[in-house]
Amino acid sequence: MAITDREYALELDRNDPLAHFRSRFVITDPDMCYLDGNSLGRLPHSTVIAINEYMTQEWGREVVTGWSHWVDEAQPTGDLIGRSALGAGPGQMLACDTTSVNFYQLALAAINARPGRKTIITDAANFPTDRYILEGIAKQLGLNL
Repeated sequence: MAITDREYALELDRNDPLAHFRSRFVITDPDMCYLDGNSLGRLPHSTVIAINEYMTQEWGREVVTGWSHWVDEAQPTGDLIGRSALGAGPGQMLACDTTSVNFYQLALAAINARPGRKTIITDAANFPTDRYILEGIAKQLGLNL
């Protein structure tokens, strides 16, 4: 049987050791072949439950008073992700904004720390979004790039 035969594919499906995980996800169209897992993968049922619990038990019940403990969640969340996904030790990972947001905040803080300077220096080898961020800051503040 050739690997291009339908029967071969069906046999692989029947023997797939991961097939039981399918029931853990929201699948509205069972005939759709969805291969875009890098962007928005299939929605896990557990995520729906977790978000609903958060909205009703934490946000819904605590409203603004929840900030007193939510603000500190970046460290324990980072520890959990770091330990389970990367084998990192406590304090080695932090859950926070995106890399671009953090770069923007860092660049702006550095610029504000030296207000007399009028030029931002970068190079063409920097990641494109980093250059775009610096271009935006330079334009906004009337600086040279």
